[in-house]
Amino acid sequence: MSISYSDRARCILKHCQNLHEEPKLCKRKFVRSTILSTHTSGVTRIFSRTNGPIKDFFECSGELASCGCMHSEQKVIMDLVGSIHNPVFQYLMIISYSPCTQCSNIIIASNMIDCIVYDKITQHDLRGEDRLYQVMPVITVRKLEEIAAGGHRGELCFIKRWSS
Repeated sequence: MSISYSDRARCILKHCQNLHEEPKLCKRKFVRSTILSTHTSGVTRIFSRTNGPIKDFFECSGELASCGCMHSEQKVIMDLVGSIHNPVFQYLMIISYSPCTQCSNIIIASNMIDCIVYDKITQHDLRGEDRLYQVMPVITVRKLEEIAAGGHRGELCFIKRWSS
């Protein structure tokens, strides 16, 4: 049984609610990435990680672009690729901020992420978002909320591509 586009959007939005929760491990900014498995019958959360030092004994310096922390997108992709959960399916990634260029490269190179949903834009690196737009659907949480409410029909190509 296939579910409606607005129901599918509401299902994704449930996973967007905790994007900005939990204490910061990085002194600069808190970012969460979540990967969902997408099926015609629904959505399942597979992995969710936050940015921060790669090991507990490493410390964040707080410096812009060189604080020593690993990005949440990189961590969650490593989890996914390391598990090879089901290479037949494509996955949807939800991120609290739009990915930087380096993370976009990793997302694209993984060949496992089919769609991106993000909440806020990363102002200091707009190339990452632009790069993703060239190869996959990218949508903001705000637009997804409009789809869930039954509006914004122009973005349905995102949901259609993701649900097929």
